[in-house]
Amino acid sequence: MEFYRIPDEYNLPPEDGLLTSEYPAAAPEEAPAPREIPELPEEFAFLPEQEAPSRVPKKDSGAKKRKKQRELIRSIMAPVAATVATLSIVLASYNSDPLADNIVTETYESSANIISNDTPTPTPTPTEAPAPEYLNYPEGSVPAATEKILTVIHASNEPDYIFASSPCETEEEAMAEVKAWLKTWGGNPKFLPETSRTKTWLGYQLSDDAIISGSGDSPEKIVVLGGAIYAVYQVDIYCDAYLRSHAEGYYEFGDAVLPGLPNLDPDFAGAMAWNDDHYPEQYVRMALEGDRTYRYLEMGSAWSNYYGAELSDVPGATYDPDTNVLTLENCTAAALDINLMGNGFTINLIGDNHIGQISAWGAMYGGSITFAGTGSLIVNESQTSEFGLVLNAEHSPSALIVKGGVEIEIYGSSKAIHIEGSTLDNPIRFLAEHTLLAGGVRKTEETIASDGTSYYDATVVIPDGTPATFVGFESLD
Repeated sequence: MEFYRIPDEYNLPPEDGLLTSEYPAAAPEEAPAPREIPELPEEFAFLPEQEAPSRVPKKDSGAKKRKKQRELIRSIMAPVAATVATLSIVLASYNSDPLADNIVTETYESSANIISNDTPTPTPTPTEAPAPEYLNYPEGSVPAATEKILTVIHASNEPDYIFASSPCETEEEAMAEVKAWLKTWGGNPKFLPETSRTKTWLGYQLSDDAIISGSGDSPEKIVVLGGAIYAVYQVDIYCDAYLRSHAEGYYEFGDAVLPGLPNLDPDFAGAMAWNDDHYPEQYVRMALEGDRTYRYLEMGSAWSNYYGAELSDVPGATYDPDTNVLTLENCTAAALDINLMGNGFTINLIGDNHIGQISAWGAMYGGSITFAGTGSLIVNESQTSEFGLVLNAEHSPSALIVKGGVEIEIYGSSKAIHIEGSTLDNPIRFLAEHTLLAGGVRKTEETIASDGTSYYDATVVIPDGTPATFVGFESLD
């Protein structure tokens, strides 16, 4: 799919009179086949044999022939419609029209009354003719027409770009086109608030196999003999959409590779312990809605010795100390809190997961979070917390890392992501070939300490520079 900026007039409803007034043209008739003289039925065996009529009629064939025809019709009249039809064929072979004015009028009227109402009338096979894309009949003038809706989704963040999908058979198809366009510009494909909706009459459209009978002057008398004729309307749905502005320098991609970081394992030895006994202080703990205390899935001895904490279960969450992986499978929790779990700590997502807030602490050692797996995660969707994801690196080389394959939405009433005090100059990393950052672009601010060390705070911002309250990591796998 190729995306481009469309002209402004595309977004206007079609004006009256723009549709063509073409009608289906009659197909060229084929040359008539040579006339064949049918074999004479037995009931007409008494007729004398005659030669096929020549192009120039004989001088004495007029009155004499008409007399013979009148006698013949009177003699063989029968109350059967098939006999009348057969007689017509035979007379046609004599180059005469049995129903023309040169036949006795009362004879034709009598034969017409013989045909029963139950006698099937042969249906002519109409010639299929090419039709224009739209027939400019008045709306509602073809009762047999089936309504067809074409949908166009318009998304804009003026004054930068305006996009409209091509007319699609369903609203879902049109929306998919716009979402794909938004992704190419780093927009938020899940946030398309509708601002207005219009419905415009386009005209009648014939299906490829349509066969119709009727006059363009009287569209209400059109008969559909095959296929379908559609009454076509276009629904234009206008939405507001955020996308990154190329003109303002927000067109960026992710990272080719992810950083290799030190201190991958949790601080099991307590090297960074802040207590006199050097009890290790690492933990993974979660709170469910209504919990008054945290539930520990992993913890150092400091928490049991000082606070009497115990390991506990959390539905949908399991931690493996051998791999340093927390697996969330269809898990719902109010909070996830991580401390000194090292830079190799990974959250493996399976199914649909919902967490109220995520926070991590590095404490001069390592507190990175890497998302992986095939599932999805929504953080702080109710926006009850100021920050959705908080990473306090505390002067450690810690980062938020997304490997790909996952779908993540993070919300915040103030900002979606807040990273503080990392020694990495880019503490938000994601693989460009697998993941798209939606909702904004990364922004990093440097602070230089008195000893000359640089520390970095990071977040995601929208084009005006303010922090994004929504950040999405969209899987491209």
